[in-house]
Formats: sequence, structure tokens, C-alpha cells
Amino acid sequence: MASRRSPQVVTDRSLLAKAGYHHGNLRSALIESAVALVRVRGAHRFTLAEAARAAGVTGAAPYRHFESREELLACVAESGFEQLRVAMKSVDLTAWDDPLDQVIALGLEYVDFAIREPKLFRLMFSVEERLPASAAGLGALHLLEQTLEQAGRAGRLAVDVRTAKRAAWALAHGVAILRIDGMATFGTDTATDIESTLRTLLSGLAGSTEA
Repeated sequence: MASRRSPQVVTDRSLLAKAGYHHGNLRSALIESAVALVRVRGAHRFTLAEAARAAGVTGAAPYRHFESREELLACVAESGFEQLRVAMKSVDLTAWDDPLDQVIALGLEYVDFAIREPKLFRLMFSVEERLPASAAGLGALHLLEQTLEQAGRAGRLAVDVRTAKRAAWALAHGVAILRIDGMATFGTDTATDIESTLRTLLSGLAGSTEA
């Protein structure tokens, strides 16, 4: 009778197989391995030695680039922010004429990223693990700010851009956390449900429809 492997083992192997040390850049390979481990186990369920093994190098190798597991995790968080920035950058904002619709589209992508990468998303916003200032995170936030500036120029904001940015980010992040934490009210939300929620919450930012 064939033995049955647990889904967790299969997932571990399939994800970590992509993260090995193939390209000669040890630091990048270790970060990629740690990203894969975070995706499978979460940020606090693997060791630096396990990240080294997943990258195909010795347990001592990571210390050439990282003083501690925490330093490696900070780089994993930065990698997550870069992935978020790329995901938000990929949204085709030209599909909407109203800048506030564009803001909602960015918010949907933000929530969708959290749904796709829940463990990585949590790490990215962990005060203990992330870098003090994430360049990639600021880049993602800048995309939102640019869109809100366009909304302001079009007369679509009832508040200043700085306030609108804080409100829009807080709302999207709140929905994302509630969704990935499986709260009963949000746990089974479809994309349409999430869009309706964001639209309702963000309607308070809207100004006149006249430019």
C-alpha cells in the first residue's frame, strides 16, 4: 500500500524546491528560501539553519550576510513590500476614468495581495521584524498618493491628500486583516463584497464630481 504524504510536506517541498541556491548569489538565495519558509510556516516557525538547508548551503553560510534570523526576516519583509509594490504597479488604472475608482482598484489589489500572501503580509507589518523604513513599502504607498493627488486635482476629494492617503490605507489594511484572519463577517467575502465595502468606506473622502 502506497504511503500517504501529508499536504503540509508536499507544500513544503514544492515551495522550497524553487528557492534553492542556483544562481551564485548567496544572500538572495537565503532571502528567497526564507520567503518560501514564511509562506509555508509563518515567520516564527523555522530557524536560520533551516533557511540555509532550503537554500542548499551549510548552516554557517547565512552568517556571511546576516547577523541573526531577525535580520534575515527584515529582508524577507522588504521583499514582501517589493512584491506588493509590483502588484499595485501592475493595476491598469487607465481602465477607470474616475480617480476614486482607481483608488478602489488599488485597494482591491492591496487586499488581494494579503489574501494571496497572508503569512508574508503579517510579517511585513510586524513592528519587531520589519526594517525601520521600507523603501519598497514607501514606493507602494506613493502609488496610492499619486492617484489621490489626481483625485484632488479633479475635485474628487473632500479632504487634503495627506488625510485621504491615511484614511484610504487604513481602510484597505483593516479590510485585509479582517479578511485574512477569517473574521466571520469578512472571512468569505468575494471580490465584489470587498469592493462594495471599500467603496462605501471611501465615499466619505469624495468631493464634488465637477473638476
